[in-house]
Amino acid sequence: MTSFDERKKAYENKFAHEEEIKFKIASRRRKLLGLWAAELMGMSDEESLNYAKDMISFGIEDNTPGAVIKKIMNDMKERSIKISEAAIRSKNSELELIAAKQIQGK
Repeated sequence: MTSFDERKKAYENKFAHEEEIKFKIASRRRKLLGLWAAELMGMSDEESLNYAKDMISFGIEDNTPGAVIKKIMNDMKERSIKISEAAIRSKNSELELIAAKQIQGK
């Protein structure tokens, strides 16, 4: 294998690793956001865990930007809970940092 091939393979491995980390962080963030939203909606522990898992799955199925936030907004609206999209987005940003620390062990 030439040194170019070795560098190419190393770059591909690095890229794959970084993408895996991004996926794990996004999944953890969705879980944390789902748990937070479930608490606001007054769900039981079991319902909260199921809701958080649903948010992970939903985010994977519909990865358009803001899809999970819109789903949470709609779910809260159905339960007559008034919260702004900005508040959910703010919490989402906060949880992104927490998820990154948890996944990267920092």
